[in-house]
Amino acid sequence: MLRAVGPRVARRYMLTAERIGAEEARRIGLVHEVVEAGALEARVRALVREILQGGPEAQAEVKRLLRTIRQLEGTLLAEATARAIAERRASAEGREGMAAFLERRPPAWRPREG
Repeated sequence: MLRAVGPRVARRYMLTAERIGAEEARRIGLVHEVVEAGALEARVRALVREILQGGPEAQAEVKRLLRTIRQLEGTLLAEATARAIAERRASAEGREGMAAFLERRPPAWRPREG
């Protein structure tokens, strides 16, 4: 919780044990969005479709980079981020993504709609 909402907000809710609703959880950054119960499955499916559009190697690199940059600051943070982006763009997957964009076609990694 601390990383998601920050120390001030976490302190409040941890000390008070106050119960919060979905909208408050969204407002403080504990959840990304709130949907009606009947719309949850459709929203999850839509998000999964969006995630599956991205390059799998690039997504793995994003996860790795996010774990790494928590520990970096300033110039080291900028260098690590720039290096990761450059490596992804120069990769076979990056070149395929750019070619697909320029040719107005789906990239080869994109799963078939099912």
